[in-house]
Amino acid sequence: MSFKKALLAVTAAASLFAAGAANAAYTQSATDFSAAYNFSNFLNADGSFNLSFTNVTGKLEFNLPAATPGGADRQIVLDWGDGTGTPSYTYNGVAYTGGNVAVTGAGITQVLSLFLPSLAAQLNPVINAQEVFDLDFNLNSGLNFGVTETNRTVTGAPATGMTAEQALLALSVSPNAGLLANTLTDVTTTVSNAPSVIVNNVPEPESFALLGLGALGMMAARRRRA
Repeated sequence: MSFKKALLAVTAAASLFAAGAANAAYTQSATDFSAAYNFSNFLNADGSFNLSFTNVTGKLEFNLPAATPGGADRQIVLDWGDGTGTPSYTYNGVAYTGGNVAVTGAGITQVLSLFLPSLAAQLNPVINAQEVFDLDFNLNSGLNFGVTETNRTVTGAPATGMTAEQALLALSVSPNAGLLANTLTDVTTTVSNAPSVIVNNVPEPESFALLGLGALGMMAARRRRA
Protein backbone atom coordinates (compact mmCIF):
# COMPACT_ATOMS: atom_id res chain seq x y z
CA MET A 1 0.00 0.00 0.00
CA SER A 2 1.38 3.40 -0.92
CA PHE A 3 2.03 5.84 1.91
CA LYS A 4 -0.31 8.81 1.91
CA LYS A 5 -0.48 11.93 3.96
CA ALA A 6 -0.17 11.11 7.39
CA LEU A 7 1.34 10.85 10.64
CA LEU A 8 4.31 10.88 12.57
CA ALA A 9 5.23 8.95 15.45
CA VAL A 10 8.01 10.54 16.95
CA THR A 11 6.58 13.79 17.26
CA ALA A 12 3.10 12.84 17.57
CA ALA A 13 3.60 10.64 20.36
CA ALA A 14 2.72 12.83 23.18
CA SER A 15 1.30 16.11 22.20
CA LEU A 16 -0.39 18.04 24.95
CA PHE A 17 -3.18 20.04 23.53
CA ALA A 18 -5.13 20.73 26.72
CA ALA A 19 -8.51 19.18 27.23
CA GLY A 20 -9.50 16.05 28.91
CA ALA A 21 -7.78 14.42 31.81
CA ALA A 22 -4.20 15.31 32.55
CA ASN A 23 -1.41 12.80 32.83
CA ALA A 24 -2.88 10.40 30.29
CA ALA A 25 -0.60 7.39 30.16
CA TYR A 26 1.32 6.39 27.08
CA THR A 27 4.39 4.34 26.23
CA GLN A 28 7.02 5.11 23.65
CA SER A 29 9.96 2.86 22.91
CA ALA A 30 13.06 2.70 20.75
CA THR A 31 14.52 -0.65 19.69
CA ASP A 32 18.03 -0.79 18.21
CA PHE A 33 17.46 2.75 16.92
CA SER A 34 20.51 4.22 15.19
CA ALA A 35 20.72 7.44 13.20
CA ALA A 36 22.70 10.56 12.50
CA TYR A 37 20.75 13.65 13.57
CA ASN A 38 21.22 17.35 12.99
CA PHE A 39 19.43 20.54 14.04
CA SER A 40 19.76 23.34 11.51
CA ASN A 41 18.31 26.71 10.45
CA PHE A 42 18.15 28.07 14.00
CA LEU A 43 20.68 30.90 13.58
CA ASN A 44 18.52 33.38 11.67
CA ALA A 45 15.72 34.13 14.16
CA ASP A 46 13.04 33.46 11.54
CA GLY A 47 10.80 31.48 13.91
CA SER A 48 11.59 28.08 12.42
CA PHE A 49 14.24 25.38 12.46
CA ASN A 50 14.83 21.88 11.12
CA LEU A 51 15.62 18.50 12.63
CA SER A 52 16.70 15.65 10.38
CA PHE A 53 17.54 12.00 11.02
CA THR A 54 19.51 10.13 8.34
CA ASN A 55 21.04 6.67 7.99
CA VAL A 56 18.24 5.39 10.20
CA THR A 57 17.89 1.78 11.36
CA GLY A 58 15.81 0.17 14.08
CA LYS A 59 12.29 0.86 15.31
CA LEU A 60 10.30 3.50 17.18
CA GLU A 61 6.90 2.64 18.63
CA PHE A 62 4.28 4.82 20.33
CA ASN A 63 1.27 3.40 22.16
CA LEU A 64 -1.20 6.16 22.99
CA PRO A 65 -4.53 6.30 24.79
CA ALA A 66 -7.65 7.18 22.83
CA ALA A 67 -7.91 10.79 21.70
CA THR A 68 -11.56 10.94 22.75
CA PRO A 69 -13.62 9.12 25.40
CA GLY A 70 -14.59 5.68 24.13
CA GLY A 71 -12.25 5.91 21.18
CA ALA A 72 -9.69 3.33 20.14
CA ASP A 73 -6.19 3.30 21.58
CA ARG A 74 -3.54 4.28 19.07
CA GLN A 75 -0.37 2.55 17.99
CA ILE A 76 2.24 4.23 15.81
CA VAL A 77 5.20 2.21 14.56
CA LEU A 78 8.16 3.44 12.51
CA ASP A 79 10.37 0.53 11.48
CA TRP A 80 13.47 0.99 9.35
CA GLY A 81 14.74 -2.54 9.96
CA ASP A 82 18.42 -2.86 9.14
CA GLY A 83 18.22 0.05 6.71
CA THR A 84 18.48 -2.06 3.57
CA GLY A 85 14.79 -2.67 2.90
CA THR A 86 11.67 -0.52 2.59
CA PRO A 87 10.84 1.20 5.87
CA SER A 88 7.38 0.78 7.38
CA TYR A 89 5.40 3.57 9.07
CA THR A 90 1.97 2.64 10.36
CA TYR A 91 -0.84 4.09 12.47
CA ASN A 92 -3.07 1.33 13.83
CA GLY A 93 -1.82 -0.85 11.01
CA VAL A 94 -2.40 1.68 8.19
CA ALA A 95 0.66 3.02 6.33
CA TYR A 96 1.36 6.75 6.07
CA THR A 97 4.12 9.14 5.16
CA GLY A 98 4.50 12.79 6.03
CA GLY A 99 2.04 15.49 6.99
CA ASN A 100 1.46 18.38 9.35
CA VAL A 101 0.92 18.31 13.06
CA ALA A 102 0.58 20.74 15.95
CA VAL A 103 2.58 19.91 19.05
CA THR A 104 3.26 21.70 22.31
CA GLY A 105 6.67 22.54 23.71
CA ALA A 106 6.09 19.88 26.37
CA GLY A 107 5.31 17.39 23.62
CA ILE A 108 8.54 18.18 21.82
CA THR A 109 10.70 17.68 24.89
CA GLN A 110 8.80 14.51 25.80
CA VAL A 111 9.46 12.88 22.47
CA LEU A 112 13.07 14.00 22.49
CA SER A 113 13.42 12.35 25.88
CA LEU A 114 13.11 8.97 24.17
CA PHE A 115 16.40 9.09 22.29
CA LEU A 116 17.92 12.49 23.11
CA PRO A 117 17.40 12.74 26.88
CA SER A 118 20.36 15.09 27.43
CA LEU A 119 18.99 17.57 24.92
CA ALA A 120 15.45 17.25 26.28
CA ALA A 121 16.76 18.02 29.77
CA GLN A 122 18.40 21.20 28.46
CA LEU A 123 15.35 22.39 26.54
CA ASN A 124 12.69 21.51 29.07
CA PRO A 125 13.41 24.43 31.45
CA VAL A 126 13.51 27.08 28.73
CA ILE A 127 10.83 26.16 26.18
CA ASN A 128 7.28 27.15 27.14
CA ALA A 129 5.48 23.84 27.78
CA GLN A 130 2.16 25.21 26.50
CA GLU A 131 3.46 26.91 23.37
CA VAL A 132 2.21 25.40 20.13
CA PHE A 133 4.63 24.47 17.35
CA ASP A 134 3.70 23.52 13.78
CA LEU A 135 5.57 20.50 12.45
CA ASP A 136 5.78 19.63 8.79
CA PHE A 137 7.43 16.26 8.42
CA ASN A 138 8.18 13.55 5.93
CA LEU A 139 9.39 10.01 6.37
CA ASN A 140 10.56 9.26 2.84
CA SER A 141 14.29 9.56 3.48
CA GLY A 142 15.04 9.06 7.12
CA LEU A 143 12.88 11.29 9.31
CA ASN A 144 12.77 15.03 8.69
CA PHE A 145 10.97 17.84 10.52
CA GLY A 146 10.43 21.48 9.70
CA VAL A 147 9.39 23.17 12.96
CA THR A 148 7.69 26.59 13.10
CA GLU A 149 7.10 28.42 16.35
CA THR A 150 3.64 30.02 16.60
CA ASN A 151 4.45 32.23 19.61
CA ARG A 152 1.01 31.31 20.97
CA THR A 153 -0.03 28.90 23.71
CA VAL A 154 -2.79 26.31 23.52
CA THR A 155 -5.13 28.87 25.08
CA GLY A 156 -4.31 31.40 22.38
CA ALA A 157 -2.37 33.66 24.72
CA PRO A 158 1.03 34.99 23.63
CA ALA A 159 3.89 32.65 24.48
CA THR A 160 6.51 34.00 26.86
CA GLY A 161 10.13 33.26 27.62
CA MET A 162 12.98 32.09 25.43
CA THR A 163 12.15 31.00 21.91
CA ALA A 164 13.13 27.54 20.74
CA GLU A 165 15.61 29.09 18.32
CA GLN A 166 17.23 31.04 21.13
CA ALA A 167 17.44 27.86 23.21
CA LEU A 168 19.09 25.96 20.35
CA LEU A 169 21.46 28.85 19.71
CA ALA A 170 22.52 28.84 23.35
CA LEU A 171 23.26 25.12 23.07
CA SER A 172 25.20 25.48 19.82
CA VAL A 173 28.41 26.53 21.56
CA SER A 174 30.86 24.44 23.54
CA PRO A 175 30.52 22.33 25.60
CA ASN A 176 27.01 21.45 24.43
CA ALA A 177 27.40 21.66 20.64
CA GLY A 178 27.40 17.87 20.33
CA LEU A 179 23.79 17.80 21.54
CA LEU A 180 22.61 19.35 18.25
CA ALA A 181 24.44 17.16 15.75
CA ASN A 182 25.65 13.68 16.50
CA THR A 183 25.10 9.98 15.95
CA LEU A 184 22.86 7.69 17.97
CA THR A 185 23.85 4.04 18.15
CA ASP A 186 21.56 1.14 19.06
CA VAL A 187 19.28 3.08 21.39
CA THR A 188 16.92 0.67 23.14
CA THR A 189 14.75 2.30 25.78
CA THR A 190 11.17 2.86 26.90
CA VAL A 191 9.50 5.95 28.33
CA SER A 192 6.14 5.39 30.00
CA ASN A 193 3.37 7.37 31.64
CA ALA A 194 4.65 10.78 30.65
CA PRO A 195 2.16 13.53 31.49
CA SER A 196 0.29 14.43 28.35
CA VAL A 197 -3.09 15.12 26.88
CA ILE A 198 -3.54 13.96 23.33
CA VAL A 199 -6.59 15.02 21.37
CA ASN A 200 -7.91 15.22 17.86
CA ASN A 201 -5.55 12.62 16.59
CA VAL A 202 -7.56 10.33 14.38
CA PRO A 203 -6.50 10.29 10.72
CA GLU A 204 -9.13 10.26 7.99
CA PRO A 205 -8.76 9.36 4.32
CA GLU A 206 -6.74 12.08 2.61
CA SER A 207 -5.87 13.83 5.84
CA PHE A 208 -3.51 13.65 8.75
CA ALA A 209 -4.23 14.30 12.32
CA LEU A 210 -1.76 14.14 15.04
CA LEU A 211 1.25 12.88 16.84
CA GLY A 212 3.23 15.50 17.93
CA LEU A 213 6.14 13.33 18.06
CA GLY A 214 2.75 15.53 22.85
CA ALA A 215 6.92 13.95 23.04
CA LEU A 216 9.23 13.61 20.61
CA GLY A 217 6.47 12.87 23.27
CA MET A 218 3.82 14.29 21.04
CA MET A 219 0.42 14.96 19.35
CA ALA A 220 -2.57 17.06 18.76
CA ALA A 221 -4.49 19.12 16.26
CA ARG A 222 -4.85 17.64 12.89
CA ARG A 223 -4.49 19.63 9.73
CA ARG A 224 -6.05 18.87 6.45
CA ARG A 225 -3.77 18.11 3.50
CA ALA A 226 -4.83 18.20 -0.08
